[in-house]
Amino acid sequence: MNSLHTPDDKPYWLIISHSFNQDGQASSLTVTDKLPYLLERGIDIAALSGVMGIRDKRFTHLQFLPWGPIGFSFDLRQVARQHWGRDWRYHIFSVLLTTLLLPFVIVEHLLFGLQSQWSWALPAVFHAMRLIRKRRPAVIYSTGGAYSAHLAGYWLKKLTGITWIAEVHDPMVVADAKPSRNTRKIASVEAMICRHADLAWWFTDEALNSARKRHPELGARGITVLPGVEKLPSDAIYQRTSQMVVSYFGLLSDTRSLLPVVQAVDALLARKPEARKTIRIHVYGGSIDRMAEREIARLGLSDLFVCFGRLEHSAATGKSGREQVIDLMYQADCLLLLHGNIAACREYIPSKLYEYLWTGRPIIALTHQNPQLNQMLIDRDSYVAEVEHPEAILNAITSAHADWETNNLPTSALPAIGVEQSIDTILKSLDNVQNKTSFSKPNNARPSAFSIIIPTWNNLPFLKLCIDSIRNYSEFDHEIIVHVNEGSDGTLEWVKSEGIKFSHTKNNVGVCLSVNHLAALASHEWVLYLNDDMVVCPGWDTAFAQAVSSIDTDLALFFSTLIQPKIRKSLHMVEMDLGSTAETFDLKGLLQNYLSAPRLDSEGGASQPTLFHRKWWQIVGGYSLEFSPGMSSDDDLLMKFWVAGCRHFRIVGACRVYHFVCKSTGRITNTKGGRIFVMKWGLTQTEFYRRYMAKLRGTPPSQLLARHSKLFPRASLIGKFRRAGYGFFCDYPLEGIEDWDPVSGQGLWEQN
Repeated sequence: MNSLHTPDDKPYWLIISHSFNQDGQASSLTVTDKLPYLLERGIDIAALSGVMGIRDKRFTHLQFLPWGPIGFSFDLRQVARQHWGRDWRYHIFSVLLTTLLLPFVIVEHLLFGLQSQWSWALPAVFHAMRLIRKRRPAVIYSTGGAYSAHLAGYWLKKLTGITWIAEVHDPMVVADAKPSRNTRKIASVEAMICRHADLAWWFTDEALNSARKRHPELGARGITVLPGVEKLPSDAIYQRTSQMVVSYFGLLSDTRSLLPVVQAVDALLARKPEARKTIRIHVYGGSIDRMAEREIARLGLSDLFVCFGRLEHSAATGKSGREQVIDLMYQADCLLLLHGNIAACREYIPSKLYEYLWTGRPIIALTHQNPQLNQMLIDRDSYVAEVEHPEAILNAITSAHADWETNNLPTSALPAIGVEQSIDTILKSLDNVQNKTSFSKPNNARPSAFSIIIPTWNNLPFLKLCIDSIRNYSEFDHEIIVHVNEGSDGTLEWVKSEGIKFSHTKNNVGVCLSVNHLAALASHEWVLYLNDDMVVCPGWDTAFAQAVSSIDTDLALFFSTLIQPKIRKSLHMVEMDLGSTAETFDLKGLLQNYLSAPRLDSEGGASQPTLFHRKWWQIVGGYSLEFSPGMSSDDDLLMKFWVAGCRHFRIVGACRVYHFVCKSTGRITNTKGGRIFVMKWGLTQTEFYRRYMAKLRGTPPSQLLARHSKLFPRASLIGKFRRAGYGFFCDYPLEGIEDWDPVSGQGLWEQN
């Protein structure tokens, strides 16, 4: 054991976690996986934990039992099981211990009625104070699942005033939980964290949002951190066999049941009886839940659903149960993720997902009302279905089986989510706390107004709706500038009568020229490019302003979440048909429902409207003229920002804008912008999104910049062939520009 008396000039943390160094225990792995990175960064550690894990010899690690009889009995029985398994010695010891402590257990239950490990907080504070007297830590870090660690962290904060940071596992407070003394205590511990912790983090955006709603005083001291896991070590190699094996790892219950999968497989066999020979579902970690077991027996599917239970140490291979499980994950055709079906699922991402991602195997996921989890899975080409939709589950399993039959199971281009990214986020936020940097005043000042630039082409009814929405539903007094192309429908006269700042050309000069011209007229630093067939919703500008102030650079692009009558497969958008013309537009319906579909902020995407800093628009040259009148100019802009070093491409979930869809672009000839893109950059737009933009999701910009040489765009083989072909047989981009308008900039450019 290392001495406590290490050099005082090194940062020193005291970690409090009931669960610690417990193999395969998610609440333990979340903290112990971070330790190598903390030590690597020169942080000295002392740890206080329960007795069920392995004592760590790299630093001071004290283990002790709870002082209450319920927790004392529970932890001691777990230790006995680790030593003896479930043989006769364990059973005799359990009976004797339970009998001896029974009167005290009854008294504790009657007096307190709390979680079994609550009393572990008492010795945790006692031992912590002894350590603090020898050497005062810079940080107290409470984590590990059981709320007793946070209770101890709160008491120590009150006793010592030391910086306290708290890691909240899963949702602490569940909305539909049955009221009891224990649930009330959990709620009070959450309140302690939100009011007194210097920094606290949750593992999902929705869990953080719920905590903030209950405790607004948390403010920006609360953050979201994806925990990730370390790479799973294995020498196992996937080999396709004559059967598609779908493997599930973990416990099953009435609230996380295999039943929907059983019913979907039965429906698949009804459609395709021959699939019975080629599909198997393997279950590891426990028994099949009773509801699924009954259904399997009733349907006669016992040959398809095979339960292997909990794997123990193998004498033949010398591998532990955990090592065998990891091998099996790598060898499965598909991995099955069951989220559950209770309200808490909205605020919870299964830790098993992070393990699955390291294997690179495709995932079949049954989720429940969790947009963040769904987006993570869809981004990684998983088969996703909501657990309450049987048809969607059937489609997911059918699609996976069809892809397996054609040897076309997907592999994700996105990296797995490791632990180092969580450390980077925590340490950066902690630096702000200890340097007394206010979270509400980041390096980017919160903008108080934007310049909104709108090109329009004979779309007066839509333009009126657009500008009325800006005037009615904005918190700030924005500058509005309109470029009128032609204006033969009365647009020019209307903008003049409304006193709107404008420019005008007699011909339609296209998006590239008109937007570049409008950007040059803007007087605010942050400029929003808005289409004339868009209607902004209440809160749109405050959501953008908050997003801008949340980062420490102005080299960024922000986009809104679009609401459209029809959408393609995208969780960044909301499908809601409120009319496709100005006459049929249902404004009342929009105001009532624009926030009805939850959407979270998402990096690595692109949409419109587009918010940018005027300086960077000028530096990269705005929209490139070779894409005139504008086809694919957005993708080219993203590439130019990327090459300039931008790694913030954020779709803001709370910024909602209704889009009537292509009311101008639908009237012009397609100038083959995709071909011009590949000729210019040497790779296709699809390759750019998949190989580069997609890697922003779930990866901190600091890591992306550190790997800049690997992330800088490279021409692809397909792109090179296409570029050669287009260059030899076609005359892009000049041919398209000439077809559009060879002298589009000529004539009078009028402005007020």
